[in-house]
Amino acid sequence: MEVGYFTMPLHPPGSDPADTMEADLHQMECLDKLGYKEAWIGEHFTTVWENIPRSGPKFIAAALSRTKNIVFGTGVTCMPNHDPFMIAHRIAQLDNLAKGRFHWGVGSGGFPGDFEVFGFDPSTGFHRGMSRDAIELILRMWEDPAPGQYKHEAWGNLPSLGRCQRSG
Repeated sequence: MEVGYFTMPLHPPGSDPADTMEADLHQMECLDKLGYKEAWIGEHFTTVWENIPRSGPKFIAAALSRTKNIVFGTGVTCMPNHDPFMIAHRIAQLDNLAKGRFHWGVGSGGFPGDFEVFGFDPSTGFHRGMSRDAIELILRMWEDPAPGQYKHEAWGNLPSLGRCQRSG
């Protein structure tokens, strides 16, 4: 059996962000040494117990540089909270850096405070449609990174992915 790990990660309100970031990275090193197969890192923006959203590619890139075998995943990238063009670039770059040690988890969100701060009424389902559309746009950009624009009512005109392509 393979063992994986999921964390939001939670820290008491008022914790020092630099200290908690270091503690979380050390935790990833320990999981790697213990033989965990993968670690999924959550993303919320408004909970006081999650003082820094960790799902970002920067945290995972830092964790990759400090580990040897464990595979990291976003648990999840809340698609309506991000511009798909930026996510396409960040995820493609992380995929190239990770050399097979990254899984991209996607979702539409679920934390009430995040819905409020990003301006979504969860009862309408609009955020789910945005998630679907963002994923479709990103996949199109990765499949055909030729110059051009990708259009969407929520994001306006999106340029092509350009030179930032996923590996293999």
